[in-house]
Amino acid sequence: MAELTQVLDALNTKEAVISTADLAKELTASMEGTRKQLTRLKEKKYVEGDSKEGWLITAEGRKILEKGGVRPSMIGEGVTPRQQFEAIGRLIGIPEDRIVLATGIVWSGDYNDVNFTKAFHLSLKLSLPELARQSLKRERTSFQVSVEAESISL
Repeated sequence: MAELTQVLDALNTKEAVISTADLAKELTASMEGTRKQLTRLKEKKYVEGDSKEGWLITAEGRKILEKGGVRPSMIGEGVTPRQQFEAIGRLIGIPEDRIVLATGIVWSGDYNDVNFTKAFHLSLKLSLPELARQSLKRERTSFQVSVEAESISL
């Protein structure tokens, strides 16, 4: 999917209306992705038109380009806090089953779920840095064991 600023840049070079299909082809993007971006830009009044008649950049769209383009936000892109939480978990390498468990607890809406988890971690009497070190040590050990097992079987 083309970025919002790329769509505005492409429209800014046009003197006449351009169809969604032609714009998608120029941006080497999908029709659906281009249509979504155009809809977002239209909501902000940076473009005008529609898929039938074609698209033009507005004066407001040109102003925003001069200022450096559109900076999308996660909220503007429709990303929920839960999706952000899950994405961060994947990014830092947490296994998918643990991400599902953690998000289920946090977003269950049951205060006792979160309270139990907090109480459990406090009962370990480890500071957060120490808890992180223990977790890292456990992951490193399991990785070394699996590497050694693979080496032996070869």
